[in-house]
Amino acid sequence: GLRTEVGYFGLLPLCLGFCAVSINRFRLVYFSVLLAAFGLLLAFGGYGILHGWFYQLVPGFDKVRAPARFIFLFDFAISVLAGFGADALLRPMLEKRRVVLRRVARFLTFVWMGIGFGALPGFLVLLVVFKDNPGPALTRTMGVIDGIGLALVFLAGSVALMWARYYSWVNRTWLGVFALSLLMLDLAGTGYNVEIGKKDPTENFNHPGVVRFLASDTSYYRIDSVTDVWDV
Repeated sequence: GLRTEVGYFGLLPLCLGFCAVSINRFRLVYFSVLLAAFGLLLAFGGYGILHGWFYQLVPGFDKVRAPARFIFLFDFAISVLAGFGADALLRPMLEKRRVVLRRVARFLTFVWMGIGFGALPGFLVLLVVFKDNPGPALTRTMGVIDGIGLALVFLAGSVALMWARYYSWVNRTWLGVFALSLLMLDLAGTGYNVEIGKKDPTENFNHPGVVRFLASDTSYYRIDSVTDVWDV
């Protein structure tokens, strides 16, 4: 099945985090931005330079497995920023905050237009090119188009919430309800197939013979569970 290190937390928290950085000037906001960048860069593992530095220079870091799990540090930091952003939107809107909110909403609107009228048509052209040649290229192109489509839908919902707050189309209570509904729909719709199943997750660890053998071996060894050679 799919790995659990997907790290996806929805587009609305990302937009709210952007609001927090733009509106608030708290130290915790800046710290959360640094923590998010730190977690994201480490999550790249061998594909990023920061993990290589830590692997070589930080004692004990070379024993850390699955660097992709640092993505949860990124998720935590974005969640904190999203909380600050939501708090700023749900508080009484002062004129200074209204000006900043308008700039943020306008910027995200331009981002939505750039994705919809810039990136999406390019991949649709690739889909036409690859449609007569079934293979990995066609499959990946279709996956990217699906992802862009979902991103446009949920980004549009996030931007609409910000414009609704700016123009006071709905009261703050209903704005919070709509925000939670949008986030739930986003996470449920995009994560429905992650680690779904009724199989006991501890079943693959149930090898008493192997455990007895390892317990009797006092020398150094490394356990290899990839080759599936438990009966050797």
